Amino acid sequence: MVHAALDIGAENSGKLVSLVRSKSEQLAREQDLPFVLVDGSPGIGCPVIASLTGADAALLVAEPSVSALHDLERVVRLLAHFKIPARVLLNKCDLSPDLARRIHEYCRQENLPVVGEIPLSPVFVQAQLQGRTAAEMNPHGLGRDLARIWAQLAQIP
Repeated sequence: MVHAALDIGAENSGKLVSLVRSKSEQLAREQDLPFVLVDGSPGIGCPVIASLTGADAALLVAEPSVSALHDLERVVRLLAHFKIPARVLLNKCDLSPDLARRIHEYCRQENLPVVGEIPLSPVFVQAQLQGRTAAEMNPHGLGRDLARIWAQLAQIP
């Protein structure tokens, strides 16, 4: 894992994202890894553009909120401009069933595959506190769901 640490209140920049990406791509080549997964920030600013530059595909993680739907629409337009295929993952899917439906409807209209939904769960906080993954904490529930999502993502050419 390659990452950068920012001071409290410090802003991310496209240059920082590009530097982290460059280091991770170098590490992937050295270790003969098949791909690099880049976690980008929300929105469509410079850090997002830097995280998408040269990407083969994008996983858009959205929560069922008005602002998240708006951000999703904006980043989908950005991805269309760069001709980067995308898939969507609905996080905290049970926060607002109505907005979750609206996001699913938007994805259908835009021909965006939804690879899965992750519910709001205290397991994530418990896992963080114990230094474990949510999949380890709940292998037959969240773990199974996350494995199914990962299997779909691993098939992206």
